[in-house]
Amino acid sequence: MQRPVERSYPLLPAAPVYSDAGYDQYQESQPRSELTFETILAALWRQRLVFSLCLLVALGGAVAVILSLQPSFRSDALVLVDFRHMNITNPRATNEPPMGMTDLNSVNSEMQILQSDQLARRVIADLKLQDNPEFADKPLPLAALLTASPFPAVIDAVRDRLGIGSAPPPPKTAAERMEETIGKYKERFGTYNDGKSFVISAWFAASDPKLAQTILARHLSIYLGDQIAAKQQLISKADNWFSSELGNLSERLQTAEKGQQVFRDSNHLLRSNGETISGRQLAEVTGQLAAARGDLARKEARYQEINGLGNGAAAGAATDTAVLSSQLIQRLREQEATTSQQVAQLEERAGPHHPQLLAARAALADVRQKITREIGRMTASAANDVAMARANTQQLERSVRTLEQQLGTTSQAELAATQLERKTDADRRLYDDLLLRSKQVTIQREIQESDARVVSDASLPLKPAFPRRFMLFTIAISGASLFAGAVSTFVDKLRRGPSQSLEEVEAACGLPGLACLPEVKAARRQLRVALTPMSYLAASFQTLQNSVIFHCPDRAIKVIAVTSAMPGDGKTTVAALYARSLVLAGNNVLLIDADLRRNGMTRLLRMAPHQGGIVSQLQKTQLLRDSIVTDAELGFDVLAVERTAGNPGRLLSQSHVEELLHEARDLYDVIVVDTPPLAAVDDALAVAVQADATLVVVRWGRTPHHTIRAAVQRLRLAGAHVVGAVLNATDPRRHRSGARDLEAYRPLSGSYFSSQS
Repeated sequence: MQRPVERSYPLLPAAPVYSDAGYDQYQESQPRSELTFETILAALWRQRLVFSLCLLVALGGAVAVILSLQPSFRSDALVLVDFRHMNITNPRATNEPPMGMTDLNSVNSEMQILQSDQLARRVIADLKLQDNPEFADKPLPLAALLTASPFPAVIDAVRDRLGIGSAPPPPKTAAERMEETIGKYKERFGTYNDGKSFVISAWFAASDPKLAQTILARHLSIYLGDQIAAKQQLISKADNWFSSELGNLSERLQTAEKGQQVFRDSNHLLRSNGETISGRQLAEVTGQLAAARGDLARKEARYQEINGLGNGAAAGAATDTAVLSSQLIQRLREQEATTSQQVAQLEERAGPHHPQLLAARAALADVRQKITREIGRMTASAANDVAMARANTQQLERSVRTLEQQLGTTSQAELAATQLERKTDADRRLYDDLLLRSKQVTIQREIQESDARVVSDASLPLKPAFPRRFMLFTIAISGASLFAGAVSTFVDKLRRGPSQSLEEVEAACGLPGLACLPEVKAARRQLRVALTPMSYLAASFQTLQNSVIFHCPDRAIKVIAVTSAMPGDGKTTVAALYARSLVLAGNNVLLIDADLRRNGMTRLLRMAPHQGGIVSQLQKTQLLRDSIVTDAELGFDVLAVERTAGNPGRLLSQSHVEELLHEARDLYDVIVVDTPPLAAVDDALAVAVQADATLVVVRWGRTPHHTIRAAVQRLRLAGAHVVGAVLNATDPRRHRSGARDLEAYRPLSGSYFSSQS
């Protein structure tokens, strides 16, 4: 076989190999969300018929249910739990709240009492609600529909055929009816408190507004009446207890007082102004003794003073206090001084024996003798006073000792009497306190009121509380729209498949999108006519060629491996058409069928090797020139599969494939290799590693994203240079391609493409 002539073809530049970091960075740069507002609107518009039908069905059912709901009227009332009652019996505590006023747990307790079964039972019995049709068993709407004509006959016939008896249930007892009525009553009755105030909101719902008001008013009336009755009962018990205790305590107090008086009389424990007589006498005598001792001390001091004066009279103690206190002694002292002065004057003028001098001296001696006699008399008087004071003091001391002995003798009896007094005083205080409490209870019996009061009476509802049709219609419309949208989106997803656009493939798999190829039917015939210059298919493959060049600007591409994730994605047709488009671009192309297991390319082109094919080349039993078959009509050479290989995995080893491609690189401009799908076997990895670029074919609306990701990961782990993905078998009128959506150009398609496309 003669080597084809070399043509001037700008070799496809090589693409940089993606590293793991680059692959992760590329994935992070792509949008992750496949579900956007635009995609949802597009899906709803495509499935607008399904959306309309689902919306009408769901909305019609919801409207029917809402219109069939029985209206319910709710009567409301407000109850204030107030423990702050005026204490009339104790004016000092008139405005003082009780200890538990600030504890909101009391409000919760009152709410539980309002919702108790016992209270509901009393209201039901009082108003005879167990016989009211409002609380009778009502069949569900579906059951009522089934029991309408002609369903009962059909149901009875089915029961007879199945042997199921249709006997009516046994009648319910009065207790069972009451329990059922209580359950329905509590479903309609409710209370609420915000946890910050003492106000309880109570309500009751019924189909009749007047009945709801009557039941709620009666419920609150019984509740308040029970509170007053409970307090009255408690007060009666307290009054009886006080009366009994006061009688017993009064008798005990009288007995104690009599016993105390007898004890004091028997032990002579008489009191005067709160003191015993012995104690009072002892106090008085003790005071007298202190005064007597003071008087004795003063008199002894005076005696000592006068006695010292008498002893020293000749010494001239004329200024002594005791002497000065006596007028007689003072006059005598004055006479003594005058006489002494005369004696002195006479001694100076006359001789010692002068008669006047002798008379003066005799007068001086007489005056001094009188002074001595007066001082002696005063000394005797002072000594007598001391003796009397000492005797008085001794007498008082004996009296004190006697009284102390008497007081010590009665101390034990006084202690016992004091204990009796304390016990009697305690009983007296207890009696007074109980008497006061008894009077308070007697007063409170007449003015007793409940701890709660109704601040807002049960209202008469004018509008039904349920159903709120506007709100329900709004919810029904929203729910029906969501239901219809979900069903439409699900149907659209089922019809369209997982891979809807290149953007989805890029976002989900991190693989660049190269081109969108339309679906090719009758591939054998289309290979000859599909790639006309003005056809849409030719333009798509031209886009694929340009995308490969743009994604590989720095690398010469000669060997291109075409693979897919799953069988049936159309990789064989894409490889053949891609080879055909390269031939039309002026390239010398070799198309290799590397799918040794199914030889799809060989069957598509209907080429049977005359001497050998790729198996012979891998086994090195024949030259490449002898194994190539030329398709003159298509314009490219084909290395087909001549027979089924015994072990394709061993034949497609990297060394064999490398030698084959090395030889083919010298003969052709571009080599397109059709490889098996990666979801089935790993035969494509050996070829992809040796290829300059690998294209992954994804079938529109069919290939799942996780399968694509798994295939790309295996290719990258093997070291293959994956250029991007090709979205195959798309419908130009339906597929989504983001900003490159060709639907925008559909009105102009006649100007760009020929009718042959």
